[in-house]
Amino acid sequence: HTRWATHGVPNEVNSHPQRSDANNEFVVVHNGIVTNYKDIKTFLEERGYVFESDTDTEVIPKLLKYLYHSQSSDEVTHSFQELVEQAILQMEGAFAIVCKSTNFPGEIVASRRGSPLLIGIQTSQHILTDDIPALYNTTRLKAGIDPLNPFSYLSSEPPMDSPEFQRSSSFSHFSVDDIERHIEYYFASDASAIIEHTNRVIFLEEDDVAA
Repeated sequence: HTRWATHGVPNEVNSHPQRSDANNEFVVVHNGIVTNYKDIKTFLEERGYVFESDTDTEVIPKLLKYLYHSQSSDEVTHSFQELVEQAILQMEGAFAIVCKSTNFPGEIVASRRGSPLLIGIQTSQHILTDDIPALYNTTRLKAGIDPLNPFSYLSSEPPMDSPEFQRSSSFSHFSVDDIERHIEYYFASDASAIIEHTNRVIFLEEDDVAA
């Protein structure tokens, strides 16, 4: 969509979704502002990433691509959710993001900090509480990008002075009780945008990650 733009004029290049590359390996829709986007952009440009828009948003899909390809061959491949979790650790400001990737077909990950985000669920079938986990993070975390080991925060026994990715035990799930299930998901900043489609809604809290 071509909307009012925080950075750059509202045109096709600056519209959303923003992409990681010409092959759309990672794409992101973003509402808000990444206040440290210049630092992240410089970091990525020094590693060969070329930017095509004037937006702060473009650093997000490119950062996701960097993190994805920074995994060493002897590492366990991290999930799309974990990639987004690591990316938002590097971001400052207010944002609500929805992410997709060709590396994770059929998956979508959303997160928010400062900007509102909700997920609407529409289905004609009966819903149980079992699909779309929203992880409730109990602490806000900050970490710098370590180019040699960008996933060091995922170690099971982090040093006492390093950021530990903590979660509470509460989850929010929705699923239909049918193998041949059909569900439509709506992502919006307020309920008025989706109320004509569904009244089943998950409101994400600060630093929640829904996958």
